Amino acid sequence: IEELRAGEINHALSFTIAQARKGFSWPAKAGDGNLDDVDAPMEGQWCRIDPSVDLDKLGLGPMTLMIAKAVQKYGAYAADKNLYCHTFTTEHGIYELAIHGLDPWEHDGEFEQKYGKFDNINDFPWELTQWAPVDWGKPSE
Repeated sequence: IEELRAGEINHALSFTIAQARKGFSWPAKAGDGNLDDVDAPMEGQWCRIDPSVDLDKLGLGPMTLMIAKAVQKYGAYAADKNLYCHTFTTEHGIYELAIHGLDPWEHDGEFEQKYGKFDNINDFPWELTQWAPVDWGKPSE
């Protein structure tokens, strides 16, 4: 939530994927993917957007652009399968609601006012993602 307020995300992102390949990639400890397609990502697998891509020229929505820049700089990993769509994991607004009386994610809330309607980030450039090899980054045993 604080990152969205600042307008920049400074870490790798977690997301769920609509479908996944059988098996899993470090750092995941298990996976429930059922695809045999070797080009499909596994749960736990890391990706990024090619650093040479000028994201500012793609016409992405403001929320999508901020997410894409984080994925380009820090990467992201497929954390789970949800059987519906790719979704980025965000901090829930319940603590903000409890402390300040307002959930910044609510319709016409703080983030919608700042970034516009963002419930649909289908403009995320998945076609530009580069996937690391399975178990990339796994420490030696």
